[in-house]
Formats: sequence, structure tokens, C-alpha cells
Amino acid sequence: MWFFNSFIKSIYDFGWLAQMRAQAGKAAAYFFLLVFFLTGLLTVPLYVNAYRSGFINQAKEIVSEKIPNFTATWNSGQLNVTDLPQPYIMREKDFVIMVDTVSSSSPKVMDIIGEANMAILVTKEYFQVMDKKSGEIQIQSWEAGAKDIKDYKVTKGELVEKVNKFLSPGFLYLAALIFFILAYIVKGIAGILFVLLASIIMLVVVSVSKKSWKFKEIFSVAMFALTLPAVLGIVLQGVLPQWSTLIEFIVLLMWIGMAVFKNTDQKNEIEPV
Repeated sequence: MWFFNSFIKSIYDFGWLAQMRAQAGKAAAYFFLLVFFLTGLLTVPLYVNAYRSGFINQAKEIVSEKIPNFTATWNSGQLNVTDLPQPYIMREKDFVIMVDTVSSSSPKVMDIIGEANMAILVTKEYFQVMDKKSGEIQIQSWEAGAKDIKDYKVTKGELVEKVNKFLSPGFLYLAALIFFILAYIVKGIAGILFVLLASIIMLVVVSVSKKSWKFKEIFSVAMFALTLPAVLGIVLQGVLPQWSTLIEFIVLLMWIGMAVFKNTDQKNEIEPV
């Protein structure tokens, strides 16, 4: 319960925040639980929405039913596709795929995208990916990976088997767990740096103002004060993504400042949480 009580109080109770200056241990525990909660809030819906949207079943259907038989051989920096009439084009609502490893000309991805949002072009020498919304075109030559990738051969049957394996519930749960752990680590490191920078700035302000706050105390308060900026950042990512980090940082400085200066004469009382 103490976490949820701390969560609520850290948003509005500056007197309580000031009292937390002596609670470095609880501040660290709260910080990592907050990052855990926010990471889950961001990542779990992605997994649930992907499952509910039918994306997984749609991907399986496309690979097993809509892609014709083929044999792809990657050898010495070139791709050769056989058992497939070429140029082969598959169009769906949002994307188009073209495979042409036999033409002597060099087709371009922009020539095939049409009304789709994304296009993938595969030739014997390279593959291109175009995102119409951003206008970006990425190109990768097979030869560039010749030193790192050994000769390889795959058929449609092998592809279907691999896709079904990778999109199985067990593998997806594992992938989601790994993604969550990586996201938690990244978000935790970013949060620590965020709090550290704000604490250093506030320490300078406190030193100039000749207030009796130590860096450890400011840092402890900052880990609690991160609550509102972190929640606000999630909301701003969908509204003002380019300004979200700056606004988060300003709010964090304001909340630390309110705890430090509004309660500057308050003693280091410890309130149970």
C-alpha cells in the first residue's frame, strides 16, 4: 500500500515530499517500482492490442496461404529465387511486396508502392523498404552482408514452419517478457539520468540560496517527485511529442523546488508511508 500512498502524495503534497529527504532507501525502492509500473503501462497494451487486432493470425495467413511456393538461395552476395513466377507482386491494403531476381533492369520501390503505405522490393542484389508516410527509403545490398552471413537456402515450407514457431503463444510471451525487461532497463537508466540532472541543477540553486539541503536529500525527493512528470510524459507523447521531455523536466524541477523552498525550515521528520 505504501507505494500507492506515495504515488498519490508525491503528486500534490509538497510537505510530504520534503519529509522524504531522509528516506533515500524508500526513494530508491519507489523509483524502481514506479519505472516498473510505467514500463508495464506502455508495453503491455502493445502486446494485448497486437493479439486482439488479429495481426498475428493475419501474418500467419499471409505466409501460409497468400505466398506461393518458392525456393530462395542466398549465395556469394546474391539472392536467387526459383519455383516462383517473376516479377511476383503481392498487394494488400497497406503494403505491397515485389520479388524480382531475374530482370536485368533495376526496379525501384517507389514505382510499385501505389496506394499502399509501405512497399518492399526484393531483387537479386538488394532489397528496399519504403514508408510512404515518412517518405523514407531504406536499401540494403545482399553483398554488404556477404562477409557476415553464410550461404543460405529456404523454401516456403520452412518459412511457414519458422513463422508458426515465432508467432506461437509461448514464443510471443517470451518475446514480450524480453522486450519488457529491456524497456525497463532503458527507462530506468533514462530516469536516473533525468533525476540526476535535475538534482544537480537544484543543488546549484540551493547552494546559491544558502539552504541547508544536501545532494542526497535533493536526489531522494527528486525520485519521489518524478511521479507527475513521468505520467505527464506518457500523455504528452500523444499530443506534443517534440516538447514532452522538456515539459517533464521543467515540471520535475518545479516539484523539487516546491518541496525544497516551501518547506525549507521543516525538520527531517519521518512520516510512515
